[in-house]
Amino acid sequence: MGKVVVDTDFLNHILKTTNGEDMMQKIVDFYGYELVMHPWVYEREIKNINTTVEAYVQKNVVVLNYTDFLKTEEDEMLYDIVFQDLHREMNRGKTVDERYRSFKTYNKSGMNLGEIHSVILSRFSGIPLLLSDDHNAKEIAAKKINADGYELNVEKSFDIMCDIVTKDKSILELEDIISVIRNHKQEYQKNYIRQIKELYKN
Repeated sequence: MGKVVVDTDFLNHILKTTNGEDMMQKIVDFYGYELVMHPWVYEREIKNINTTVEAYVQKNVVVLNYTDFLKTEEDEMLYDIVFQDLHREMNRGKTVDERYRSFKTYNKSGMNLGEIHSVILSRFSGIPLLLSDDHNAKEIAAKKINADGYELNVEKSFDIMCDIVTKDKSILELEDIISVIRNHKQEYQKNYIRQIKELYKN
């Protein structure tokens, strides 16, 4: 498969379970993923904040530098334009506040900034797959990112686990998947658990 972008929630939902690291390794091995991460996501959402995810990322994920995907001043200017556009789109028209100086340093909780950065990184790097448990990321990609022959596929952890179970039920344990599901929002849990149990029956 090659390089894929991964965000915080995807890793967190899996890694905070008892067998989370083993599950992540099975997922990576099954698809042949090479996980990469946006530098803002690592610095602002993980480093010195989430020790479980931080330990995993340090061993298993390539945290990119800005210079890996922003080669010129024009790239940075375009990134800034896209960042502010997606900020409005994902936050019901809200613009960045008066503290905004640069997309590299701007941070405000509850504004989906990690998902925004991950989506833009995928586009700027030409990486066609983003692993994200943000339920708006797929819609944003279709509406704002997919163009000029580029199409970003956004997959949630639940989708990935269902796909693996459909192809080979011996790889992931049902109990482990249910543990991951219980880390998702309450509104999704009942339906997810019903779906995954049905897959194991078939």
